[in-house]
Amino acid sequence: MVRGDSRVNKAHVEQIQPAGYLLQQMQQDALTKAGIPHQVCGDETLFDILFTDMACLDYRSAKHKSPDQAAVYNASLRQHDIL
Repeated sequence: MVRGDSRVNKAHVEQIQPAGYLLQQMQQDALTKAGIPHQVCGDETLFDILFTDMACLDYRSAKHKSPDQAAVYNASLRQHDIL
């Protein structure tokens, strides 16, 4: 489902957007503080952290510079029931 899809309950989307924004900001702040190059790409309701110093402009440009680093990061989030 995508934004604008009639099957999406707008109230549910509006309810989870603040939590998604908070998750984006928490990760952004932690990674920036640690000096790890990254980009937060996507909407608050569905986003990814890309380990790169390149701008995320579109689907084709959204690539990890360090895919191994992303795999470890995502595995850690899953291990702690975050992802």
